[in-house]
Amino acid sequence: MRVWPGVLVSCSLEDAFTGHYEVLRHVGQDSFAKVILAQHILMGTEVALKVLWKVEGYLPFLTPEVDIMKGVEHPYVVQLLEIMDTPGNVYV
Repeated sequence: MRVWPGVLVSCSLEDAFTGHYEVLRHVGQDSFAKVILAQHILMGTEVALKVLWKVEGYLPFLTPEVDIMKGVEHPYVVQLLEIMDTPGNVYV
């Protein structure tokens, strides 16, 4: 599992995704990822979960996006809350 400093990371997909979030609906997708509207079960907060498929060469594209999102706080920009890195996918 890859850990990004300063970002909460859950141990497994089963614990983090199915244990912490309820999927509400599919929002959209492209060649590398899909976005799901979900609700955090304990907090009741709606979140957008970006599911990135691990394909050859994905890491150079993901790292800059995560670095930018970690440093941005603005009311009109999605805030990065958590990253889950599993063998098949990365959840942002």
